[in-house]
Amino acid sequence: MKEDLISHIKNVIKYETPNIDTLNTIAETQSLPANPPEKTYSSFAEMPEDMRNSI
Repeated sequence: MKEDLISHIKNVIKYETPNIDTLNTIAETQSLPANPPEKTYSSFAEMPEDMRNSI
């Protein structure tokens, strides 16, 4: 069992195999131009301020 896990990890590293979270993130990023978010921010500081104002 341990040898199988080690072999799997080595293959992931060797062949740069992405996990499901990485694949989902790639798909989401690729869909952004077609489905842009409703609201955008020019800086990170604007986001918490907007969240406070929306409560």
